[in-house]
This record gives sequence, C-alpha cells and structure tokens, in this order.
Amino acid sequence: MKNKQARNIVIAVVITLLAAFAVFALLLRPRTLDIGQVDLNTVEDGIYIGVCQNKILFAVVRVEVSDHGGGRYTQYVFNRT
Repeated sequence: MKNKQARNIVIAVVITLLAAFAVFALLLRPRTLDIGQVDLNTVEDGIYIGVCQNKILFAVVRVEVSDHGGGRYTQYVFNRT
C-alpha cells in the first residue's frame, strides 16, 4: 500500500515538473525581431554597436560602415549569450 502511494506521489511530481517546464518554455521563447531598412547613403562611415534583448536571447551587433557612398557595409559581428 505504501509503495503504491509513493509511486503515485512520484508520478504526480514528475507530471507537475514537466507541465511547469512546458509553461516556462512557451513564455520565454524568443519572438521574431523586425529590422527595418537603413539608407546607408545617409550613414557616416564608422563603427556602430547595437544591442537587443528578446526575452532570454541577448545579442550584441557590431557593424562597420565604410564607403557609404557605395551603399554597403563591410563587416558585421554577432555575439550571442
């Protein structure tokens, strides 16, 4: 009788933990980040740093713009933690 009761308690705890994990996973999932267009002809040459936090995802972006008259960037680096 005690083994059956202990087994039922263990099963209830495991189901509760799995349900809690599923809820947290749904609440903390990253969302799509919309990035607009940038007219590079209006941006001065230089290095620009951008930071974005999207729930549990944190990203740092470094962009080096050169020859902006040509309308292009030369380097980008993504750091994710």
